[in-house]
Amino acid sequence: MSLENFFNPRGIAVIGASERKGSVGYVIVEQLKKRFKGYVYPVNPKYNEILGLKCYPSIKNVPDPVDLAVIAVRAELVPQIMEEVGERGIKAVIIISGGFAEIGPEGEKRQEKVAEIAQKYGIRIIGPNCIGILDTRSGVDTFFLPEEKLRRPPQGSISIVSQSGALLSMWVDWMAMKGLGLAKAISYGNKMDVDDVDLIEYLAEDSDTKVILLYIEGLKPDRGQRFVEAIRKAVKNGKPVIVLKGGRTERGFKAAASHTAALASGYEIYRAVFKQSGAIEVDTMEEMFDAAKAFTMVKIPRGRRVLIVTNAGGEGVLATDYCDRLGLEVPVLPQDLVDELRREVPPHVVLSNPIDLTGDTDDERYRIVLEKVLSRGIVDIAIVIAPPHPPAITGKVVDYVAEASKKFDIPILAVVTGGFIAEEFIKKFEEKGIPAYQTPERATKVAAALVQFSEYIKKFSG
Repeated sequence: MSLENFFNPRGIAVIGASERKGSVGYVIVEQLKKRFKGYVYPVNPKYNEILGLKCYPSIKNVPDPVDLAVIAVRAELVPQIMEEVGERGIKAVIIISGGFAEIGPEGEKRQEKVAEIAQKYGIRIIGPNCIGILDTRSGVDTFFLPEEKLRRPPQGSISIVSQSGALLSMWVDWMAMKGLGLAKAISYGNKMDVDDVDLIEYLAEDSDTKVILLYIEGLKPDRGQRFVEAIRKAVKNGKPVIVLKGGRTERGFKAAASHTAALASGYEIYRAVFKQSGAIEVDTMEEMFDAAKAFTMVKIPRGRRVLIVTNAGGEGVLATDYCDRLGLEVPVLPQDLVDELRREVPPHVVLSNPIDLTGDTDDERYRIVLEKVLSRGIVDIAIVIAPPHPPAITGKVVDYVAEASKKFDIPILAVVTGGFIAEEFIKKFEEKGIPAYQTPERATKVAAALVQFSEYIKKFSG
């Protein structure tokens, strides 16, 4: 069955709705009432009305249309509720409740019982032990965290699939602070039914999604090949899948097993699977969002040749080191180009690659260098290191970089090191469509991710 009813239902029933402010059942109804474009049906025999909405004693009493049920009751009540949902003919369920396989044998039996009921009625389930879905277009929002604790990001093109609800909520809040646009965020918890593979397959075809972020602790048994195929499908559709793997070490694996009842093999197997599938694996949360930001802002490079332009020599050296470590090429400029540049800039400017404009530079030197070098077509991506400290830097460098990226159809990443003024420059760069980072290392890792995805596309498209 398609997952469409999870993301675009006509009506949603919240079973376990509550009028007690701050409770899970209250917050879910509150958020749905505020955002969801369809019908919201609170279900709880204790109440006649919640937040101005008619409350129904049972799911059996809820009128059409209702395509999705959100269950937020005690775990021991869930099997009975599932029977009623099945009899009502609802085919999509999000189980927020915990108390299933993640707690041990008793919870495992309960989860197996729910799975049997779902199979009997043909119901698809996200969860249990999850926070569910936030879809910024349809307004589906089952996150039980109120807005004063968790801001919702603007509508955008990044979708996140996470086995951890806590990590997901943190990332959503951070995206809201940074103004990064979100398409869909899904926490699937114990993945009793719908899992990462199903969700990647869905997002690979989702018109709202341009970049897929995945936090995974372990795959279900016998899902490895389907996982590879799902990611390849996304890659062929031009969508990078950026993966952060939890449970890499023995201790981490044990923690994952107690967290979401995750099943896992050795980490080296996962590394091989990620590489085979075309996923971009990252080591940290920071790297994941650094790459995601760039994928939404710049085009994919044609190759791995990097131009580095800086006004701080040491940062240029560091960027070169990182390029070498990550397998990126930093080509030497041809002599005729060096001679041409020498006629335009002071004699103390270092015209190799990296190009060091030195600390007395002004904005104009950046414009000249980018114009002359990028017009040659000898590099595929540029890292422009532009800390704002030199006295002659006025901020026009931001415009020059953005104009060069557009004119020469090449991805450019900015590096702006420093404190308060650097933060202002980063914001200016990103307002012009240039992803900006606070260290050469971060920008270079992003460049490597862009190049890696470019090579995956070439590989899988034949």
